[in-house]
Amino acid sequence: MGTSAEIEAIKAKLLPQPLLAELPGPELKGLGLLAREIANSDIFEIDDKYNIHTLHQDVRVTLHVHESVRRRVKGGNRHLACSVDFWADDICIMSRGDTPATDDCFAFVLMAKAGWPKSIVPPTLYWPMKKVAAVSAAEKKKRLEHARKKARLRSTEKEEWEWILSHYTSEKGRYIPEYY
Repeated sequence: MGTSAEIEAIKAKLLPQPLLAELPGPELKGLGLLAREIANSDIFEIDDKYNIHTLHQDVRVTLHVHESVRRRVKGGNRHLACSVDFWADDICIMSRGDTPATDDCFAFVLMAKAGWPKSIVPPTLYWPMKKVAAVSAAEKKKRLEHARKKARLRSTEKEEWEWILSHYTSEKGRYIPEYY
């Protein structure tokens, strides 16, 4: 369980102080839930730009907390800002109802902890994660095949070099057969 000091530190990493100071009560409660969930898990990382990063297979999925909360508090925008590494398009998750932005961020964290089940992940996020994961898996397979070929070549390369060295001398670049 995360201590209250850890939870407060996480809150400070999720939103800048000026925005924290003007958050309404429901947003603060949601932020507390979000920070507590992150403190009690080891699958999340928070960067210095107020983003939460986690993985789906080997693909990094990011929730832009500051942007999401700022948009909601300042203008009522109901979208969560997300990104998937190597996906060029913006990814937004439309939130329905009157939930605070921090509650929606909390739901994002719970989806990640649940393993990103298709039944609860919005399609605007699910398909980019799956497509990038498929490309990532294909790239891994290519790299593995390349490493195997390279290892095979290296094993025969030694034999070839031994043969070459047995037929050449370093003395003035002459062939060994020329000495005979």
